[in-house]
Amino acid sequence: MVVYDTFSTNGIRAEDVNAYLIITCEGEKVSSAPIKQTSNPEMNFSVIFYRRSPESKPINIDVWHKSLVMDDFIGRVSLRHPQMIENQIQELALTSKKDKDTPINSGSLIISTSNNRNLMAY
Repeated sequence: MVVYDTFSTNGIRAEDVNAYLIITCEGEKVSSAPIKQTSNPEMNFSVIFYRRSPESKPINIDVWHKSLVMDDFIGRVSLRHPQMIENQIQELALTSKKDKDTPINSGSLIISTSNNRNLMAY
């Protein structure tokens, strides 16, 4: 089981954005509500995933800008199992959808992560 909460971004764009997250884990998707008109949004948002095969597939966290016509992709963080350190706050560089290893120039995502095999811990 993996718990993520208290997401924030750092330096995603020069202008204000209406940022929201889409988190994908083993075929399940969860979206946050947009945080309006800020360049460094902080999202008091928690999500719990029960993982069947944590070593095989990464968890993708996509940052989007909500607009009236069409939403814009800002960046992605892909977390593989070794990166998911128990009870730690991490700041990870945003990457593009295609090249997950090369950071893009649109900031970083700060997340609080905890792992636990005990379902009663939460």
